[in-house]
Amino acid sequence: MKIAETLEDFYAERFKVVPTSLKSEIGHFNVFKFNDLVGCSIKPIPYSRRGYYKISFIQGRNKVHFSDKTIEIKKQALLFANPQIPYNWEQIDNNQSGFSCVFTESFFHHFGNPKNYSVFQANGLPIIELTDTQAEWATQLFREMLTEWTSDYKHKYDKMRVSVF
Repeated sequence: MKIAETLEDFYAERFKVVPTSLKSEIGHFNVFKFNDLVGCSIKPIPYSRRGYYKISFIQGRNKVHFSDKTIEIKKQALLFANPQIPYNWEQIDNNQSGFSCVFTESFFHHFGNPKNYSVFQANGLPIIELTDTQAEWATQLFREMLTEWTSDYKHKYDKMRVSVF
């Protein structure tokens, strides 16, 4: 097992291109639909640590394997992944959709340390199953984030920090 999947690894594998600004940024953030990821519905996500944080809104049946437990997503859920806890994600059916955002710890420096949020702690709850109403809200939130992120709005970095936390 690799020590940790870096953001460079993530972009190279999933998008086939690494953003040129990745090394020059103070902190990194990106949001995307699963459909934008290369191979998202083709193979399981490998078991490893990541060198970044990820929040995913997952629609579809899945299993997420951590070192000490496996959590089944029956319909829809939020997944909170962090650099300290390795995991992999296994699709149970082909009916998959959703969104993810990836970010570095330094991107949220104005809000403190993401490690202090319970969803990113080892004893926290990394997966939160959602009702249909909550899933509608999550879909709308990620769509708004995606719209803002791809816009020229000069305060979009601040808006993303507030949207996620």
